[in-house]
Amino acid sequence: MLRPMRDQTTGRSETTGITRGSRHKVVRESRSSSRPESERLNSRGTECCSSSGGSVCRLGRDECVRGVPCEVIATGAPRATGRLCAAARAVYSRPMQPGYRVTHLDEIDTVRFPDDPLPDWKPLRRELGITAFGTNAYVAEQVGDLLIERHDELAGDDDPGGSEEIYVVVRGAARFTVDGTSLDVSHGGVVAVLDPALVREAVALEAGTLVLAVGARPGVAFTPSTWEEKFLARGAHS
Repeated sequence: MLRPMRDQTTGRSETTGITRGSRHKVVRESRSSSRPESERLNSRGTECCSSSGGSVCRLGRDECVRGVPCEVIATGAPRATGRLCAAARAVYSRPMQPGYRVTHLDEIDTVRFPDDPLPDWKPLRRELGITAFGTNAYVAEQVGDLLIERHDELAGDDDPGGSEEIYVVVRGAARFTVDGTSLDVSHGGVVAVLDPALVREAVALEAGTLVLAVGARPGVAFTPSTWEEKFLARGAHS
């Protein structure tokens, strides 16, 4: 997936870069608790109740999480701090099950590169053990922070290239530049880059922006890139 930008005439790397690669449907806040119980259940069947903190959810109807909006429980959407409430964390921190796993992007460690101009990286593919395609997530703490490093998907010294990629803005908003054209993409937006020769990059338009990237080469068995282990050793984990 995203690789360092190369000299367009020689095909050699200009810098040592890192490639950048569920949308959570936000449930509307609960209606007044005066409505019948059947109308007070969100999409996951958790009951909404009222308290001094406003609409909250009760998982299983026996534990009221006071002050936590219903959509936080129903979707795991993080609060402004980017941290999950205790009830949502319980949903997304379940151990690996045979054949599947449920997690949340905010629960995956972030690898940061304080000494390098590289995006903060969440190694999603490695965390989930995916071997069929590349996928990673990138997060920006501040407006203007780099999310997707400037790169193309042409063949390089240690990479056959040719990947098709999509970028999903899971949270916040980002300004993508693809082949010289700038595009402001809000949460839920998807950018698909199918031509490996197109140069792409992105920066955050909102603090806390989170972008999911997925990519693979058409018709070719996926092989995890060696850059992952190198950058895991190089970065600071948090």
